[in-house]
Amino acid sequence: MIIRQKELKDCEEWVDININSWNENLKGIVSDKLLKFMIDNRDSRIKKDISNFKQDNYNYVLEEDNEVIGILKLKKCSRNNYEDYGEVQVLYLKTKEKGKGYGKILINKDFEVFRSLGYNKVIIGCLENNPSNEFYKHLGGIFIGQEPWNVLDEHYIENVYEFNI
Repeated sequence: MIIRQKELKDCEEWVDININSWNENLKGIVSDKLLKFMIDNRDSRIKKDISNFKQDNYNYVLEEDNEVIGILKLKKCSRNNYEDYGEVQVLYLKTKEKGKGYGKILINKDFEVFRSLGYNKVIIGCLENNPSNEFYKHLGGIFIGQEPWNVLDEHYIENVYEFNI
């Protein structure tokens, strides 16, 4: 098992893991319209991911036996009141790989990268009712509030967790 920086060759798999994760884990939490939109726009998302590739310095893939099984995207937080925080924007695993400790491995990579960049706090947003909320609590995330999350004229609530690293 290795964690490495995302490469151009990973863009298609990256988008597929993201789409499949949403469709397998968020059905009934987000609208079918949003899930269908993600599937219908797969090709344009891959093209966009390829064109933005050089801008994304803190994207990582988790590989097991030369297969990408997880993805991680980190960034400086742009949310109000959290400007001095790092933020996990994406953390997804292939469904068949859940429960094997890979999520914790990715979180530890997240903390390692952010510490090297001088951060001591990280936040992660997780849609309300998403089973992953329990994962973030289990890893020591402290619930610090809720924020609106809007996409395709739909309104959702995101739970926000803070990690002191």
